[in-house]
Amino acid sequence: MRCDLKHDRIFLICVKTLFGLCRSLWTAAYPHEPFDVDVDVSSTPADDDRAAPTDHDYSPRCGYDLAAAIQRQAKFHYQVVL
Repeated sequence: MRCDLKHDRIFLICVKTLFGLCRSLWTAAYPHEPFDVDVDVSSTPADDDRAAPTDHDYSPRCGYDLAAAIQRQAKFHYQVVL
């Protein structure tokens, strides 16, 4: 017997619900800190002492390709969280 659940729709509803809950908890706990942060380094003011470093000569000491690992494990993670 085959079960045709629309997991993508269920997942999207859960993400939207949890995102809203997360936003309300953040706003209650940190009323003066924005929930949505622009992570684009180029839009960060230069005088901001919390700005990310822009050293283009950075080379990681670890050779592990994290992006490739995430891609490999994405389908497995999806199945586990169902």
